[in-house]
Amino acid sequence: MDAQSFDVRYLDYIDSRVSRLEATTVKKSLSWLVALIIALAINIVVIPYVKHKNVPYLATGLNAALDVEKELSIDLGVFLADKITGTSRSVPTLEGSQLIIGMSRKQSAIFAQNVKDSESHGGRYGVVNQFGYSGAYQFGASALADVGLIKKSAFKSASNGVKSGRIGHYSFLTKNSNWTIKGGLKSFLSDRSIQDTAFVRLTNKNIKSAFKARILHKNSSVSKIAGFAKAAHLGGASAAKRWYKYKRDSKDGNGTKVSTYAKQGEKSIQFFNFSSVDDLVIAKPKVHHDLMKVFRRAQQLTSFTINIKEGVRDAVTQKSYFKRGASQTLNSRHLTGHALDLEVEYRGKKTDKKDWFWCRKINTAMQQASRELQVPIKWGGEWRSFPDGFHYQLTWKDYPKRAGGYRSIFDKIKMRFKQWMR
Repeated sequence: MDAQSFDVRYLDYIDSRVSRLEATTVKKSLSWLVALIIALAINIVVIPYVKHKNVPYLATGLNAALDVEKELSIDLGVFLADKITGTSRSVPTLEGSQLIIGMSRKQSAIFAQNVKDSESHGGRYGVVNQFGYSGAYQFGASALADVGLIKKSAFKSASNGVKSGRIGHYSFLTKNSNWTIKGGLKSFLSDRSIQDTAFVRLTNKNIKSAFKARILHKNSSVSKIAGFAKAAHLGGASAAKRWYKYKRDSKDGNGTKVSTYAKQGEKSIQFFNFSSVDDLVIAKPKVHHDLMKVFRRAQQLTSFTINIKEGVRDAVTQKSYFKRGASQTLNSRHLTGHALDLEVEYRGKKTDKKDWFWCRKINTAMQQASRELQVPIKWGGEWRSFPDGFHYQLTWKDYPKRAGGYRSIFDKIKMRFKQWMR
């Protein structure tokens, strides 16, 4: 084979490869072009037709997809705006006498009165409607479980009718075993402080969710906070978020719109006579009954007098203790009623924290009472970094964090089995 014929064949081969590549490239270009034409046709012709004609199934699915697309676009826009402007979405802490996040004490009372006017026509604390929604704020099982008055396990295992606040809802609430407070529904209806405290707790939980969803920020007006909180009280935090973020309205079982409650909440604090509102009655947490049993038994076991120096402590006091070094934490068990500070009175004199002789005397009695009653406690005198000889608290492991917390029967059996194994 001569060199010339080889060059010709080689050039033919190269030419054929180039032709194939061009054909493939043209095909791909055409496919993208066709896809673009189809997409434009769908947006310009098909989507308007389906929406106008309300084609069954297709219209529903299309609207849902468009709603999701719209929500994602809004979420992305808010996120980018926050990053660019440096907007803080951290939840403000309660200061001083504040009860509800972002509101003064008086504003909280005014907002609560507005909710009571809408829910129970002026604040009738003992009222129950036809579906079982109870009290001045018309709490249902779901909200009561959120604030810890209904056992989570009981609500979780309840029927869908109970969870939706319809079939079986009232019967569920009348069973005392479903509640975490003695007397169940009867006690709830007869105690204003329990209802006011539950309302504040639920409202703060809803407001925190609004900060997390980038609806509220540290400079949000009180009106907007109140509007969101009232909308959430009617339809839940999710319904309030849909309205405030995407302007998608919804209704409750009675046909009341979330947007209506939102507008009422926004106006509640602006147009209200401040002098005609009673303050909220907040139930103060009590020292846990199991710890009190241990303390009373310890009193019986000693020949000297043991007194309680401090039981429940509020957040402001805890902060001041922490700042001056009297406490090493802001998450003290005193805040939830799970701790006691004791003192001894002997011959008319009270003990000092440095008097470890009396600390050990008290500890001997407290530990014996703990064993007798099978209630596990922790002595502050055993702490290495910050020993506190007169401090006693229920163990974190065996008792929940919240005040007045309960242990289930299963937890009690498990704890007693562990003690028996020792």
